[in-house]
Amino acid sequence: MLRFVSICAAVVVTCNGWGWFDTKKETTETITTPMDISLETDEAFDRLNLLREAVGLNTLERNEILDRAAEAHARYILLNQEPSHYESESKQGFTGKTPRERALAAGYASLFVQENFSTNAEDAQHSVTSLMSAVYHRFTFLNMKSDIVGIGIAEGKGKKVRSAFVYLLGNAAYERLCRKDFDTSQAGDYLYGVCRDTQHYIPEKRYRSASEDLLRFNPKIALYPYDGEKEVSPVFYEEDPDPLPDYEVSGFPVTVSFNPYYFKKVTLERFELYDTTRRRQIQRTRLIEATTDPNGIFTPLQFALMPLRRLEYDTEYEAVIVFRDEKGKRLQKRWRFHTYAPEGELIRIEKRIRRVRLKKGTTYTLYFVPLDEHETIKDVRYPNGIELHFVDHNTLSLYIPRDYDGDITIESDKRKVIVETE
Repeated sequence: MLRFVSICAAVVVTCNGWGWFDTKKETTETITTPMDISLETDEAFDRLNLLREAVGLNTLERNEILDRAAEAHARYILLNQEPSHYESESKQGFTGKTPRERALAAGYASLFVQENFSTNAEDAQHSVTSLMSAVYHRFTFLNMKSDIVGIGIAEGKGKKVRSAFVYLLGNAAYERLCRKDFDTSQAGDYLYGVCRDTQHYIPEKRYRSASEDLLRFNPKIALYPYDGEKEVSPVFYEEDPDPLPDYEVSGFPVTVSFNPYYFKKVTLERFELYDTTRRRQIQRTRLIEATTDPNGIFTPLQFALMPLRRLEYDTEYEAVIVFRDEKGKRLQKRWRFHTYAPEGELIRIEKRIRRVRLKKGTTYTLYFVPLDEHETIKDVRYPNGIELHFVDHNTLSLYIPRDYDGDITIESDKRKVIVETE
C-alpha cells in the first residue's frame, strides 16, 4: 500500500515594510500538541533579540501596549482564517484595519509601527527563522530605528490557518515624545502628524535626536547572514511581493543594510559570493537595490545578493562588498557563514530517475537538485513501512527500519528514486 505526503506551498507577503510568512506544516498531518503560548512568546522574543544581537543591533524591550495589539491581530487571523495585515470591520475580532490603527486602538501613541507575522509555524523558532529567510521581512526585523516589540500568538484547529505569530515593532523614544506636552509658544521648529493626536507638536530637535540616539548606537553596517553564522539555510523560495518573480527556488539571500546615521549615500561597486569549500565564485547571482527592486520597497541603503541557484549543504561561503561612501572613499567588507548539514548521509538526486543502494536502520537525506528555477517537490508517493518527511521543498528525510523487507520506490510527478535495501 502506498502512502502519500504533500508539502504545502510557502508564501511570503509583505506590504509597506510589514510582512507575513506562511510557514505551513510540511506534511498533510496537523499540529496535535497545543503550544504553551506564554513559553513560545518568550521564546520568540529571546530568539529575535539573540538574532539582532548577533548582527550587532540593539536589542528590543517588550511593550505591553504593542503586545495587546499583536495578540488581538493573532486572534483575528485565527477566528477568520484570514492571514493578512488588514482587518475588516465587519468581521469578528476587528480592532483596526491596519497595524498602525490596531496599535493606536490598543493605546499606543506613536505612528511609527512595523509588523511581521507568520502563519502555521509550529513554534517560535520556526516562525522567526522563516521570517528571516525572506528579504523584506528580514529588513523589518533588523531595522535600526526600533527598540520595542509586541508579540502575539494564537493557535486553533482551522483548516487554513492553525497558528499565527504577530510581531509589532516600535520606538520607545517616539512613544514618550508623543505623550509629553511641549510649550509651543517658545521659538523653534516643531513637527506634527507623527502621533496618534496628529495635532500634537514635538520640537524637531527632540524628534531628530530620538532617531539619531538609537542609530548612533547601532553598527555602521548590518550583515545577514551575520559573520560566523552557522546552520544557515541554503535556499530561498518565494515572497509576495517577490524579489525574484521569475524564480520559485533559488539560493539563500545575502543582505546588507547601511546605517543612515553614518552613511547618507552608498555606491556599491561589487557584491560577490564565494564557495570557500570548493574555492569558486558563485557566478549566477542577481543584485537587488533601490533602483532594481521590482517592488520598490528597498531604501537606497539596502542591498541583497540573490544566488540564482540553491547554495550547497554543509558549505562555507564568503561574501564580499566593495563600495564608496558619499565622499567617494572606497571601502570593503568580507564575512563568512556556513550552511547547515542535514541529518544522515546526503544523497544528491540530479536526474529524473536514480537508483541507489541504502542500508536499513539508517537515516538519509534525499536532495532533489532543482532541474530548473521552478522545480519544487510538492507531492510524493512511497510505500508503507518507511519514515519519510520533508526538510524543505526539494529535500526529503528518509529512514529505513531494520525490519523493512524489499526495495522502495519514492516518486513525485517528475522524479523517481528506486532504493535497493541492504
